[in-house]
Amino acid sequence: LMRNDSVLSKDKIRIGFIGGGPNSFIGYTHRLAARFDNRFNFKAGVFSRDPDKSKQFALSLGVDPSRAYSNYNEMAEKENNREDGVEAVGIMTPSGDHNLIASSFIKNKIHIICDKPLTATLKDAYELRQKVIKNNIIFALTHNYSAYPMLREAKTIIENDKIGKVRLINVEYPQGYTVGIKKENEEKTLKWRLDPSRCGPSMILSEIGTHAHHLLRYVTNLEVKEVSAEVNSLSPEITVDDNAFLILRMSNQARGMIWVSSAATGGENGLRIRVFGAKGALDWFQDNPNILKFTEINKPLQIITRGSDNVSDFSYQSSRVAAGHPEGFFEAFANIYTEFAEAIIAKRNNIKHPVIFPTIEDGVKGINRLWWDFQGESTDEIILRTKPLYAEWVSLDKNRERKVPFELSIMSPPGTYNVHLKLGDNVMTKKLEVIKDPHSEGTMEDIKLQHDLMKKIYDDINVTANYINSIEIVRRQLLDLKFMLSNTDQKEELISLVDSLESDFLNLEKKLLQLKETGTGQDDVRFEKMIGGKLAYLGGNVPNADFRPSDSYYEVYELLSQRLKDVGVQFEQLKDKRVKDVINTLNDKGVNMIIIE
Repeated sequence: LMRNDSVLSKDKIRIGFIGGGPNSFIGYTHRLAARFDNRFNFKAGVFSRDPDKSKQFALSLGVDPSRAYSNYNEMAEKENNREDGVEAVGIMTPSGDHNLIASSFIKNKIHIICDKPLTATLKDAYELRQKVIKNNIIFALTHNYSAYPMLREAKTIIENDKIGKVRLINVEYPQGYTVGIKKENEEKTLKWRLDPSRCGPSMILSEIGTHAHHLLRYVTNLEVKEVSAEVNSLSPEITVDDNAFLILRMSNQARGMIWVSSAATGGENGLRIRVFGAKGALDWFQDNPNILKFTEINKPLQIITRGSDNVSDFSYQSSRVAAGHPEGFFEAFANIYTEFAEAIIAKRNNIKHPVIFPTIEDGVKGINRLWWDFQGESTDEIILRTKPLYAEWVSLDKNRERKVPFELSIMSPPGTYNVHLKLGDNVMTKKLEVIKDPHSEGTMEDIKLQHDLMKKIYDDINVTANYINSIEIVRRQLLDLKFMLSNTDQKEELISLVDSLESDFLNLEKKLLQLKETGTGQDDVRFEKMIGGKLAYLGGNVPNADFRPSDSYYEVYELLSQRLKDVGVQFEQLKDKRVKDVINTLNDKGVNMIIIE
């Protein structure tokens, strides 16, 4: 059956609202959505930071004067003391306020429906999630696009494997509302969006990027695993970002792209998602939300219409009027309010009920949409100039070199950092706070000890790389010299001399690096790791969790570090004595060649 308003009055839920005052489009949308299916009784609210303005607007909405409050703390306290106090609260303020406002009601066991994004910071998002879980609160986040009937049809088609494994996803959301803004009226137009503490670190990603990200996750049931992004401001008239391109790698190795913008001249609300699979493809465009384009491989395009006989039950039950009549934004928004109400009623009656609306978990993932790989520079590159031992078939490149995938970088510990962005001659600097994972049981002291050990391992790998690179330069020259000497009268004596020195350097290098490895096959299990490989392996295991390194890690490091120091002593002795002796002998024989850096 389609949605309807046949709900008994005793099952209605008393609701209040925070935010969404005069001239607020989103405030009007929330209140209308709550009334759509007759699930709520609107009882109380705060609609402005200005107490007089808030109360006046509340009265215009028909709110009892005694429940037209000056601020959310007053509302939370007084509604909690009433027998007929609100059971749910809708929040539509700037995201930086969401945690504080929601917390005031959660402690009184009031359920929450909140506008997106969840919060302005990841710290607030984690804190709010903990409170919701601890107090067993039903929490809905109004990512309303996911409630369009034909997007729910798209989700069902993918779940039924009709397009096969998802390979490509494209979401775009071009708007143009910042194009005409001038510097002098930026503050008046964008208001709180200019304040990162209230909007978040990126205006465009907070405003509409969260919608695009949730839509991609919702329709495909996939998570974003890796992101490469360009987030910037294309307009010289505004100080916040207005455009973002995000290239994605998904949890199933599919590739994706999100483009969100407020700088797309003429753009209104062009939300679109396209999903391409191994067997078919889907295309939905909000400008025409009542149809879904579905293409099966080697078959003509199908146009699926909302409310038609061949849509899924999930899609059909999300509709209200018969096929051919238009439904849109308000109806989708109302779906989330109605499903939120049904979850509250089910909880009230101790009935298990499926949750199909966006939740606190979706909100946290929306805030955590970009993972910074906040690591330092990689260790120095190792460049080999000789072939692997016993593997003459391995080729060197045109520079007579081969690279070793042998590097380590250190994750920066929690703290405050300066981030510098350089574009041409312009440099922008901002503070970045890296926080400890609130779910980690490790302490800051544990993380410091781990970072200190990683720094020692990092430094020793660099020392190892420098020794290997120096030895390789010497060995390459000695091998070339052997070839040149093969055409001289004294070749046997000189070649023997050069051979002996090359062998000394080779034996020293063998202690640092496994020289039998070819970079193919099962090298990792066939050959023993040497000092460098063991240091890299140790460095890859120490930071697996936020705990103090175990005693065994320290013991292994001290052993490897001492071996490296011993190699260093031998290297210096070889360089200072043997190399000089060989150079002098070669010079005496009329062979002038420098073989050391």
